[in-house]
Amino acid sequence: MEHWNRTEIVKQRARVMRRANDKDAIGDSDVQVMLASDHSCPPEMLRVLADNGDWSVRETVAESPGCPPDVLEMLVKDVVHRVGQTALANPALPRHVLAMWELVHQGRPGPGRGQPRR
Repeated sequence: MEHWNRTEIVKQRARVMRRANDKDAIGDSDVQVMLASDHSCPPEMLRVLADNGDWSVRETVAESPGCPPDVLEMLVKDVVHRVGQTALANPALPRHVLAMWELVHQGRPGPGRGQPRR
């Protein structure tokens, strides 16, 4: 991945937000992963990136501490197992989603979790 300076990141963010409704105009996957991994990435941008066709972008969104709970709930059900597992490991995941997942999967805790949340 190329090295991006802060000004380029801000410009790319602005471009993504302006063109959020045009899924093909967001940019390349490396830039999208970089944006999603930035802890100051706004929730609105994470929503856009969560709908990306590239699983690595969705996985990075699922790791984000700022990912909105409803987006995490959607990503738990992702067709790519790895994305769903990453969403399950995010502490921002709503408890009811984790409880439902554990019920469906016979009480097995999600990845990286020894005990279910209380």
